[in-house]
Amino acid sequence: MDVLVTNVDDTKSTKLSDLGFTTLSFEESSPSIERTSKELAGRNGSLDYGGRHAKKTVKITGIYQADSITDDQRIQERINGLLSGIDPYYITQMIGDGDIYGYERPGDKAGAVRLPTGTATYKRFLVYRSDSNVPDFKGKTGAGLLSSWELKFETVKLPYGESKPRSQTLTSGQAITYNGTVACSQLEQPFYFVVTAKAASDTGFTLKVDGQLLEVNSPVVVGDVYTLSGMDNLRGNQNINDKTNAGYFVLKPGAANKVACSIDATIQIKNLCDLYM
Repeated sequence: MDVLVTNVDDTKSTKLSDLGFTTLSFEESSPSIERTSKELAGRNGSLDYGGRHAKKTVKITGIYQADSITDDQRIQERINGLLSGIDPYYITQMIGDGDIYGYERPGDKAGAVRLPTGTATYKRFLVYRSDSNVPDFKGKTGAGLLSSWELKFETVKLPYGESKPRSQTLTSGQAITYNGTVACSQLEQPFYFVVTAKAASDTGFTLKVDGQLLEVNSPVVVGDVYTLSGMDNLRGNQNINDKTNAGYFVLKPGAANKVACSIDATIQIKNLCDLYM
């Protein structure tokens, strides 16, 4: 097991094992729920105005070994330098498919835990470090100074795990491939549609996903490219929010999520992430 740490623009990744940290557990919570309610005098209970998911927490526990006290301090500095900055980053669990009991406990043979690193899982978490824990020194083994360390994180922006963003080219009547376990709204996870017109229309066009509707009420010329994000809708580089019905789309787990366009067009969905509860 390992943990991959990646900056938000996906240009640099570091495994905790590269810094000498062996991950023993990776625990994610379900999202916390906050509800809005109001109590009225003389009325039993309360009025419920709905709720929202607030945040998800991740706890990583592991160990590391150092050759000396100075080496121990250097390992701590490298790990804190990677994880304790103020800018958020992605963490991804890395697991192997081998026998989970195929490792050594400290002192059994070679004096060090050996867990298969494996590959990155299908979801990652945008987080910041929320603890200020220090390592817990366990003692000296034949391999050096052994310490355990518990690291805690909280999600930033969305309280979900998410896949890497991807694109899909669609035709009218085709379903969007959405593998998430919670609804994905354009207003929260900014996926968008690119519609390239193959036919003209004097009255505009509509784009539907299941029963959800976005209307564009302006003439369409062959070759026009529309970028439809729900909040900022463009024809080429021109904003056309005032020419729409202000519609936006929510992809739902288990639903058909079928796309329908009223004109002949090439349709792409971009920056789509699967969201996981």
